[in-house]
Amino acid sequence: MLRPCRPSDGAARADGRLWFEDLVGAPPVEFATAEALMARALDDFCGRVRNRAGPPDGLDDDDSPRAVFISWGRSDAAAGVTFGLARGHGVALEHALLAAAAAGCRMPAGHPVKIDVVQEVVPDPGLDAPPLCPSLYGVAFTRTWPVAFLPEELLAKRLVDATGRFQPQRAATALRRRVSGDKESRPGPRIVAKYLRFRTVSFAIQPGAVRRLYRGHRCIDGLNSDFLLEAASEAGRYLCRSIGRDGKFVYSYQAETGEIRAKYNMLRHAGTICAMLELFEQTREPELIAAAERALRFMLRKVKPCSIGLAGAFCLVERGHTKLGGNALAALALTSYIRLTGRSDFEPILRGLIAWILQTQSSEGEFKIHKQTYPHGRLNPFVSGYYPGEAILALVRAH
Repeated sequence: MLRPCRPSDGAARADGRLWFEDLVGAPPVEFATAEALMARALDDFCGRVRNRAGPPDGLDDDDSPRAVFISWGRSDAAAGVTFGLARGHGVALEHALLAAAAAGCRMPAGHPVKIDVVQEVVPDPGLDAPPLCPSLYGVAFTRTWPVAFLPEELLAKRLVDATGRFQPQRAATALRRRVSGDKESRPGPRIVAKYLRFRTVSFAIQPGAVRRLYRGHRCIDGLNSDFLLEAASEAGRYLCRSIGRDGKFVYSYQAETGEIRAKYNMLRHAGTICAMLELFEQTREPELIAAAERALRFMLRKVKPCSIGLAGAFCLVERGHTKLGGNALAALALTSYIRLTGRSDFEPILRGLIAWILQTQSSEGEFKIHKQTYPHGRLNPFVSGYYPGEAILALVRAH
């Protein structure tokens, strides 16, 4: 069983003074080479003895500068990360494996080890470079500060902002936690602003299996209805677990800290009920309809009488506002529930939600109100590109 460990922030085993600058212009890894690397890594983690007398895999013939990362962890602990740099993929992998073993890396049951093989290194792009895609590119600093972060680490440490811009101040703070010595020798934002981007090919390995990854997710070779339904069912089971007794979802959960944030969104609450009911139509799992009913009751507590020149209208209210999309998704959830269960007691509320939507529509078909205050009805200039489509779908299904 893997013991919890703090992230190594790029602890490495390197070949002399070899660093990421030396990988600029190195030929990219070929798929056959990557497969051979994964076979060697799988042998190492599973404790099997390699057959050195067997057919050569070609890894030891490579003499180009290479880098290989190894990440490991479990669901309740931050991942450990090490990497190796050397001439040749085989040697780089050996260095990474030794560094990982020294850091306590094991392959726990059910939790694969992730291996990234550096595919391309781009020289220092400068502050005017295009935005960095944090799910595709990692960052390595200079030889002076020999630390590198995988794409997932950039996201976890928030070293890239929402626009894809690298954050030197945060990167300098992350590096200071690893750099000892007096304050003058510690990296500042101006120094850290000099970095290299690198791209990797990624794999998850576990006993008996090697899976190719893209943006941290496994690549699927083929799709069929059974696979898709099982994936949807897994998502439905997660949603069932995330609904409290009061019918409210765990909306924003920080897996690294276990924090459940207070923010909420009733539009997505209503939309999630729609998804759960569509899944129930396929699986007929009792837990799914029971959880959806709890969520539905919570939603109905947010439905209030409202009027735009018409008595009997209802709207979904959240934090003093009602929105076209909220009414539409609430109406869709009720429509699905009534159709699947045959219950008619919610039909007056459904009609009221639809009545409000109809009153927001002009004779030309445009929905003129996307957001307004409740109960005063003051218009908000906000316009959504999603709300009209949701409203049209709600009108069609309710009809």
